[in-house]
Amino acid sequence: MEIPFVGGAYTGRSKNLNAQVCQNYYPILDKQGGEKVIALMGTPGLLEVYDSSLTYRVRGVFADDKNGTIYAVFGDKIRRFNSAYSATNMTGDDLGTTTGKVWIESNGIEIMITDGAKGYIVTIASGVSAEIIDGDFPVPSSLTFQDGYFIVTEKDTDNIFISALYDGTSWGALDYAAAEGSPDTARCVYSNRRNLWIPGTKTTEVFYNSGDVDFPFERVAGAVLNVGIRSVAAITSIGDTVYWLDSNGQARRSIGYESQVISTSQIDFKIASMSDISDCECYGVVLEGEESVIFQFPTADETLVYSPTSGFWHTRATGIGDTRHPIGSNALFGDDRVVGHISDGKLYKYDLGTFMDCGDTFNAIRAAQAVHAKRRRIFHDELEIEMELAGTGGVTTATFKTGVQTDDYDWDSDGNFSNLVSDRPVGDVGGVSEHSGFKIKNVAIAKDSKIIAAYGTVAHGGSNPDTQDCKFNCYFEDVDEGAVPADAAAADVMTLTDPIPWAPVPIFTGGAEYNTPSLVNILQRIINRQGFVSGNDINFVLKNNGSDTGVYRVLLGEGSYATGLTVTWISAAIGNEEIILQYSDDHGNNWSLEKSRNLGAQGEFKKRIYWQKLGSSRDRIYRIKIADAVKRVILGAQLKASIGRY
Repeated sequence: MEIPFVGGAYTGRSKNLNAQVCQNYYPILDKQGGEKVIALMGTPGLLEVYDSSLTYRVRGVFADDKNGTIYAVFGDKIRRFNSAYSATNMTGDDLGTTTGKVWIESNGIEIMITDGAKGYIVTIASGVSAEIIDGDFPVPSSLTFQDGYFIVTEKDTDNIFISALYDGTSWGALDYAAAEGSPDTARCVYSNRRNLWIPGTKTTEVFYNSGDVDFPFERVAGAVLNVGIRSVAAITSIGDTVYWLDSNGQARRSIGYESQVISTSQIDFKIASMSDISDCECYGVVLEGEESVIFQFPTADETLVYSPTSGFWHTRATGIGDTRHPIGSNALFGDDRVVGHISDGKLYKYDLGTFMDCGDTFNAIRAAQAVHAKRRRIFHDELEIEMELAGTGGVTTATFKTGVQTDDYDWDSDGNFSNLVSDRPVGDVGGVSEHSGFKIKNVAIAKDSKIIAAYGTVAHGGSNPDTQDCKFNCYFEDVDEGAVPADAAAADVMTLTDPIPWAPVPIFTGGAEYNTPSLVNILQRIINRQGFVSGNDINFVLKNNGSDTGVYRVLLGEGSYATGLTVTWISAAIGNEEIILQYSDDHGNNWSLEKSRNLGAQGEFKKRIYWQKLGSSRDRIYRIKIADAVKRVILGAQLKASIGRY
């Protein structure tokens, strides 16, 4: 018989009533005549696209669709990226803070950033950032943009201020309005459907652009909700709907100018049980049409996710310790949903074909609804879990290096070439551009494996020629198997991948090793080449990219200091991944010993996964866990059982 198995995360105050767990699965509905009406799909993984080399939280990301770029804030640094995730540092003023969330918006001419203390304007055309020095600019607690105006809430007041039209540097002392429907503080301002939502500590008001010449925004008649917001960043939207964590600690969504609670009693209980929810942050994400509203609770180390399409809730967690999902900001950039990490200074993108978060595996857990027969004893003969599974091979990390001295080489813009000495200059030597290449030997990665992380490591060969930063570009030769070029002319015409900028290259210490930015994207291109074979050599190339005259680095290319390429990947080979079953006969308070089964080899999509002779119970919950990096879809469960008389 089919037993209930697909559902959400609904463990409440009473486990006897409901003890469901749904971690790292999200519900999908099929209304087109599929085999199942509802199933649980494994949550997407996070694939690295950029490494800032800074151990900060990515404080905010913003996609400038008009110009095809994306901005991110790392600590106090502002960087802009093109579609290849090549970074450019904004010049001018850095932020005055290094921690905490930032708000980023654009008026098409300028990018504005606020950090809870000050505001900054990046002029898009020049890439120069400057602190807003207008004396009428308030201390901002949040930021949005609408109808040509940057709009901020003034910290610890009920006021919203607007900039001059399409000019974020200019603010007027009288260009403000008060959300004064109730005497509370306006925590943030958020634009959706050309309406300004202004949630406060106790109430929420909605403003619109009336076109008034004195101040264009005023409250929509009657649009005052008797519920506020719990934290300044606990608001997001998907399409025309606004979502937030309200002042009562419940999740809500907008319906016109009204709102509706979307959290269940079990979710309300889970939130109320957290140590601190005052730092909650909300993010809206859409992948392949599936909408997810993510509620992050940093202090409580929890992530709750609402699926508007199905109305189900699930949780997300990372690593073997089940810590919270590691995103701290996100933006849709082209076809990529780009996210900023909460601590490692890297940008990632969601990828439904990646089954790890930032190179870490995670536990996918489903504890289902209770199986019972009106208190009569059930004899469990065989349980079969209906899943779509495919082993993908294990996760491997390895470092590949150059072999002998002649595997590395250098050439310059004057046509000189050498591969007979160990020192390799890169940068500018007296006005001559210097470039170096390194043939990385025997890269034993199976074709079409999924690259999770990759970076090059170089060692400095001596004292610094100066105290200035260099600028490099990193490449791979875009061929099936790399070879050392014969001369400078051959090196100049090598077919290379897109560049990964390494700028600034820090001041090196002699003999010390340094890692490049992430090379995931360009290495994946090589591994996916039609003629690539595991064990091929790959040419890693560093080229000068505008270093100042006389600014260069001397690199070592052999022996213990040989240039290396460190890669983490999921192999396309046969795997030994497991699924683990446990059951509880006391409403999820205690669990049986683990019973594991192999998930099968790659492509073994229809392998039956079942357990036999599982004893008897009056009330049982089954729980399964997968901790390996594999595709996983739960379709349901079948139980062969007999029911006793009592």
